[in-house]
Amino acid sequence: MNRTFLTLIAILTIISTLHTSNTFAQEEPRTLIQTRRLRTIAFNPDSKTLASLENNKVNLWDVATGKQKFTLQKSNNQFYSLAFSPDGNTLATGLERNRENEILYLWDVATGKEKKQLNSHTGNTIRVLFSPDGKTLASMSSSSGGDKITIHLWDTQSGNIRTSVSGGHRNLAQSLSFSPDSSLLANANQQRKIDLWDVNTGEIRKTLAGHTGAVYSAAFSPDGQTLASGSKDGTVRLWDVNTGESKITIEPPADTKTITRVMFSPDGNTLLINTEETARLWDVNISTYKADIKGISGSFTPDSSTLATVENDTVYLWDVETARPKAALRGDGYSNVLFSPDGNTLAAHGQPTYHDYPGYIHLWHLQNTTRVRITPYKSVSPANGQTFTINVAIENGQNIGGYQFSVIYDANVLRYVGSANQDYLPDGTFPIPPIEDQNKITLAATSVDGTANGDGNLANITFEVVDIKATNIVLTDVILTDSNGNILPHLLFNTGIVIDPQLRPEDVNSDGIVNITDLVQVASRFHHSTDIDKEDINKDGVVNIVDLVKVAAALGAGENAPALHSQKHTRIVAKNVQHWIHLAKQINGQDDIFQHGLRTLERLAKALAPKETALLPNYPNPFNPETWIPYQLANPTDVSISIYAADGKVVRTLKLGSMPAGRYQSRSRAAHWDGKNAVGEPVASGLYFYKLTADDFTATRKMLIRK
Repeated sequence: MNRTFLTLIAILTIISTLHTSNTFAQEEPRTLIQTRRLRTIAFNPDSKTLASLENNKVNLWDVATGKQKFTLQKSNNQFYSLAFSPDGNTLATGLERNRENEILYLWDVATGKEKKQLNSHTGNTIRVLFSPDGKTLASMSSSSGGDKITIHLWDTQSGNIRTSVSGGHRNLAQSLSFSPDSSLLANANQQRKIDLWDVNTGEIRKTLAGHTGAVYSAAFSPDGQTLASGSKDGTVRLWDVNTGESKITIEPPADTKTITRVMFSPDGNTLLINTEETARLWDVNISTYKADIKGISGSFTPDSSTLATVENDTVYLWDVETARPKAALRGDGYSNVLFSPDGNTLAAHGQPTYHDYPGYIHLWHLQNTTRVRITPYKSVSPANGQTFTINVAIENGQNIGGYQFSVIYDANVLRYVGSANQDYLPDGTFPIPPIEDQNKITLAATSVDGTANGDGNLANITFEVVDIKATNIVLTDVILTDSNGNILPHLLFNTGIVIDPQLRPEDVNSDGIVNITDLVQVASRFHHSTDIDKEDINKDGVVNIVDLVKVAAALGAGENAPALHSQKHTRIVAKNVQHWIHLAKQINGQDDIFQHGLRTLERLAKALAPKETALLPNYPNPFNPETWIPYQLANPTDVSISIYAADGKVVRTLKLGSMPAGRYQSRSRAAHWDGKNAVGEPVASGLYFYKLTADDFTATRKMLIRK
């Protein structure tokens, strides 16, 4: 039995089990099993070492291999806290109180050997934190009963205490945070305030007060000018660090519970707000919420592009700019998640309920693992009836001999048009015909002549827009195989591509395109005063010529004059457009958009004007007792219509007066004859003629009265 046959059998077997496959089954994070209770983890700044804090020891792990490097332990004393120095050379750990005093240990990360002991605390050191410049170490201890809190600031070079503060239970520090320049330490506490300490002198520079509940978290912005605080009162406040004044109070939804943590993204543009149950993203630049997202905890990549959160057995990766999901990585019972400082590794750990139950850490090496994703991640929806194409891409593929995936979409918004397997796999690829299942498309292919590596596109899929709505296209059930049909691990990124209408304000009927219909709709609402009409483009409370010109500017985005697309648009006539042009010129707007809109209206008036004068067939015909006589004028002129009997005698003359160029075809604009002569008497049945006279133009047609 040859390899080709085996490969075909393998992929056909995969397809036959499609509906039982697990989207996340092939995500294989490296698992580090810990003994006893796991408290927390921390990355070394160089991203090469991971520290895990357990009850009575700290383990240092090699991030690349997952192998244990050192175990740091002091008798049976329990560890309560740890922190790496900014240069990555030192690890600080705090132990529980022993019979004499509590000791801070400083360890050499390279060797796992003890470097120094810092002796002073008389309680359990529940938090340690290095300043960004590495010159100061902050430690916070709590007495066994929690009735006394002590905070020390240590000089890391000498090991001496610079300053210390002690207080009762109500002064309990919930959060410590250094300013980016290392000059200030923020202490959020249960007295509903935040104290800003001078690191060098130990004096309180400012006290930020305003919360009505205990303050559980405080964080400096990357530029050090703003401090965010989260409180038991369910609010977040942004403070001016220089003045100590509250700049903004963020009021989350009414059902929001205690704010447990606040954290700025590295670029300072986004604020992560955690409660006990949810995570929210706040746009700092425009002071508004981006979105509520799944999960708790949270960690940003260094470039601020991605946020990781955890919810039970899943790590979610979010696009920070759009607040849309990028990936979902499955594990088991996570309580915290952390990106490495270089952003290449993601660690998630579980915190078991019982002391004797193993703890665990999962590591995803995001740069070295095969990734499958939809591109582009975000797309702007075209107009109804138009099509667009998405790609299913693979990155860092390794020994890929076959693939299968499904794409799920909303059939009320999109219609599947077609798909095509791309040339990622080598020549001799055997594609499986697409499988359609209501709102799900499945594609698969296998190579019969070798494997593929690196980046490329597996396939593309084309959809037609049937309704302009925001929608997602979800990539799921991805399976990768080698040349023998063995299933390969991968990470699934961009599981949901966002199709966003991003409708322009000028697209007042929300059909995805600015055209004559929108101009008509705005014109129909002229002089309506309202604050909700979509026709009020500039939102000044009234629909007027300014709104019309703005739509005209969007309509005339191209160089050619806009054209009438169907008869339903003939409500726009040259006379109306000329009136709009007159109003626009009275306003005399000088900005480029206004002038562009005015030029568009002038082109529209020209397009609406007939190329030649003509007399058109009357309707109805035959008629009884009245009829309408349509015509069109290439130029403004005096117009009259004369009606003759069959013997040539004038029955009636309709003097229409001076008329502008345009089409006069509807009943409201065409000439009307009521079937009576000049003295108001109904004429007899029979054949009649009508003649249009417009300047030097004349034309005659016949009509029939039937009684």
